[in-house]
Amino acid sequence: MDQTRESLLCRFIVNLDQEEKKPDRLFFHLQNAYWYYLDFLNPEDKMSQTEFYSWLLNPLSEYNEIRGNLKHYLKQFKQYQKHIPLYGAILLNETLDCVLLVMNYNQTVYSFPKGKVNKNESGVECAIREVWEEVGYDISKKISDKDYLEFVCEDTGQPQRMYIICGVSEDHKFTTSTRYEIGSIQWVQIKDIQRGDSAYVYLNPFIQGLQKYIQHKKQLEKSKIKNTNQTNESDLISVMIEKTQEILKSFKTQLKQEQPRQLQQPQFQQFKLIIA
Repeated sequence: MDQTRESLLCRFIVNLDQEEKKPDRLFFHLQNAYWYYLDFLNPEDKMSQTEFYSWLLNPLSEYNEIRGNLKHYLKQFKQYQKHIPLYGAILLNETLDCVLLVMNYNQTVYSFPKGKVNKNESGVECAIREVWEEVGYDISKKISDKDYLEFVCEDTGQPQRMYIICGVSEDHKFTTSTRYEIGSIQWVQIKDIQRGDSAYVYLNPFIQGLQKYIQHKKQLEKSKIKNTNQTNESDLISVMIEKTQEILKSFKTQLKQEQPRQLQQPQFQQFKLIIA
């Protein structure tokens, strides 16, 4: 265990600068160390986060104050987390009637793939990273900083922005790299999301806006198809007119060439000679 702890300390803690050693920032790194420990080093360990933090910091005397008052600092960190902006994405299928949702590890609540923004990270960058980590899908080429829904929690003032990604294939093999955070990934019919159902409580602030967005998107597609059909019809008429003009021009040219021969018919000349 000492070797494991030393490895974790070197990877997540000992090289932090002074700004990152402050309690609010430090706990982000402790949290990352905890998930890494469970995901890759010891998945069967039953240590709680509090026990893990105390164990990990034990060899470092500079953190004795935090270790001695761990519950107090952890409570402060949880309050601090509630104010950090969340960014993620609403992934819609090609027919815009299903949305990709993740369920927490205890299989009780649905949410969109999302997470807290890192220091010096933009909202778009955070959404791309979180979606990749949680469902294994790259939205970097589909995301637009103009297509999103936003909600601000009244209790904490925490902003949540979900970028809307359309046309995601349902055949894509989604997989999470956060094994002890995401319990399942699944497509859900938007019409089946019930606002009163506690399983969808994190989705409620976005559903009405999402339905309006989809309705608007479909109307735009219909208008686009209609305009395309009209353009195609107009192009066809133009081609027909052009072909008709070419035929008329050819006919006039041919007619001019034939008229002199008609005026010099032998029968008419012979008739004139007989009369004379």
